[in-house]
Amino acid sequence: MLFRSVSLQRRLAVSARLAAVGDLSKSISRSINEPIGRTRKELEGLSVDWQRIEQIVDPTKRGGECGEAIEEGFELIGECVEGVDRIFSIVREISGFTSECPHENFAQQSLAQIVSRALRIARVQAPAWLEIEERLDPDIRIDCHTAEIERVVTNLLVNAIQALE
Repeated sequence: MLFRSVSLQRRLAVSARLAAVGDLSKSISRSINEPIGRTRKELEGLSVDWQRIEQIVDPTKRGGECGEAIEEGFELIGECVEGVDRIFSIVREISGFTSECPHENFAQQSLAQIVSRALRIARVQAPAWLEIEERLDPDIRIDCHTAEIERVVTNLLVNAIQALE
C-alpha cells in the first residue's frame, strides 16, 4: 500500500509540474510572440529596402566588394528570418502543448511529429544515462486533437522515465 501511495504522489507531483510548466509557457509565449512578430515584419521591410539598394547600385559596380556586400546582406537577412521563424516555431510548439482547446477540430497529423515534440519535453525528465531512440514511420498519420494527443504521449513518456528510476 505504501508503494502505491508513493507512486501516486510521484504522479501527482509530475502532473503539478507539467501544469506549472504549461502556465509558465503560456506567459512566455505571449511575451515572446509580440516582439518576434514585430522583428519578423521589420526584417521583411529590411529585405525590401535591400532589394531597392541592389537596384539603385550601378550594375557596373556590383562586382567586387559592393557585390559581395549586397550578397552578404541578403544572406544575413535570410539567416535572421530563419532564426526568427525557428523561435516562432518553438514557441508555437510549446503553446500547442499547453493550449487547452476542447473545440479544436480533428485534423490529420503526423504521429512522428507529435511523438517528437512530446519527446523534447519528456527528455528534460530523463536521467543523463538514459538514451531514447526515435524510430517512427513518418508516413503514419492520425485524425486527432493534436495538443491533447501530445499531452497524453508526454505523460506516458514521463511516467515511463520515472518508472525506470
